Amino acid sequence: MESLQTDTTGLVLVYARQTGMISGTALDDTGGAVAGANIAVLDYATSISYPGLSLGTGSFTVTGLPSLSQFEVSASAAGYTGLVTSVVESVATGASGVALELYINDG
Repeated sequence: MESLQTDTTGLVLVYARQTGMISGTALDDTGGAVAGANIAVLDYATSISYPGLSLGTGSFTVTGLPSLSQFEVSASAAGYTGLVTSVVESVATGASGVALELYINDG
């Protein structure tokens, strides 16, 4: 994301904020894909939660994250319990391979 500002000389200054992303897969307890799982990436520093949604293959990508922070990644889906979270330290270049396992709700 960029923002433009004009300094006192009339020059336009451009500030760029580096952003990152987290991608992974939401799986059930048998290793099958969980489509339509709600993904939440919580930035510990700001308490801002970034939403995502898993695709038919269970894969997800959440973009626009601050590049240097610590995140908690969680998933939830109808009919599933046992939410498992993963902590990711930094996403300056993009974190991938986050696996979130959900369990079928027997109740």
